[in-house]
Amino acid sequence: MSNESNKKDNTFSKPVAVIAFISMIFAIAWLSVQLVSFVPGAFSSLASLAESINQRAVPTEEMEAEEIIIASSKSIITAGEFTSLSWDASNVDGSYMFSYDCADGVSLNIIDNNGNARGVSCDTSYDIGNTTNLTLETSSEKNRYENIYYDIELIGTENNHTYGRGGSSYTVVNSTISHDDEETEPESEQTEDTPEPEVAVDPEPSTPAVSVEEPEYQTPIIDAVKRTDLATQFIASGNIISNVFVPGQIERRDSGAIQFAVKNLGLKTSNVWTYAVTLPSGETYRSGGQDPLGPSERAVITVGFPTPNTGSHAFQVMTYENTDENSLNDGFVETVLFSN
Repeated sequence: MSNESNKKDNTFSKPVAVIAFISMIFAIAWLSVQLVSFVPGAFSSLASLAESINQRAVPTEEMEAEEIIIASSKSIITAGEFTSLSWDASNVDGSYMFSYDCADGVSLNIIDNNGNARGVSCDTSYDIGNTTNLTLETSSEKNRYENIYYDIELIGTENNHTYGRGGSSYTVVNSTISHDDEETEPESEQTEDTPEPEVAVDPEPSTPAVSVEEPEYQTPIIDAVKRTDLATQFIASGNIISNVFVPGQIERRDSGAIQFAVKNLGLKTSNVWTYAVTLPSGETYRSGGQDPLGPSERAVITVGFPTPNTGSHAFQVMTYENTDENSLNDGFVETVLFSN
């Protein structure tokens, strides 16, 4: 009797087990479908995040070079003085390269964090790592005034592609060299077919005489949507003799004058601009609107004034243009001596 009972139980339990097993498989499949349909957004977000990280870590050569905006601690320095450059960091994995244009008698040193000087040659690119600041020591042995033009590029580590590029300039002054000792005469805007500009001296001491020469046109540059950068640089001081500016020592018996240049270092034509000059009389002469300057275009300004009785005067010159994005080179201060 017991054997028959056991056989009946086994016969009944086998179909039940098979049915239970099949039901469990269907239940697992149903739960899987529900799980996937419930969290597809999570899988999609994770995939997007991974793709974003990969794109950020591995820049492609198709990326255009961005403009590096460089700030300088000083736009005018004396020979042997330090100037500091700084710029914003980039998210591209790469190194910055520094170079500067050759100029007669000019040499540069890069100063590291320990104060050590490293000499760098002109027209040569130097790897300065991924730093965002640079300290330079500048020497000039030939001319009293010299412009230093420099460039900084960001080069990708993996593919040597240029991802950023920028440049600017500053002026180095060697006060031990007089204007007469310079090997080169001050730049002249005249040609054989262009007469020397005449400067009419106002007899009233309170009003300076002003002469604006025609802008100098250099190699044309496409007027892209970039920036305007008007740089102001002292050229020379001198006298106005027979209504003509003559560089040299200012004599008290003659009418004095200073001459300076305003050049657009940017890649965008400027708006109308103005300038202001502090005079030995204590007054400030403010100009009217000047014609816009295109890229690499320069205007030379001559400002005349009655010779004062003082022995010297610190002329402060500033230019103003409402789209100029670099205010560090908008002006200068130059002390001029007056002889008896």
